[in-house]
Amino acid sequence: MQRTKKAEFINRLSELKYLNDWISKDPEHILFIYGPKSSGKTTLLHKFIKNHLTNKLFNIKHFNLRKMLIVNYSDFIQTFF
Repeated sequence: MQRTKKAEFINRLSELKYLNDWISKDPEHILFIYGPKSSGKTTLLHKFIKNHLTNKLFNIKHFNLRKMLIVNYSDFIQTFF
């Protein structure tokens, strides 16, 4: 028997509203979601995608950067390009 711990989604209406407002505008910038480890970033995005982006065409990329050290612009460019 294998157990998995599913992250609990705690009321984050302001973050969901921000994401909805951001995705409704013309794309001018990349949106980075960052925060402390295990703070619910991925869960927030999965909830947003499930509730707000169904039946729409978006090119969503997810990068797990937990093992990457990015401290400046040069590191960022080297990581992604």
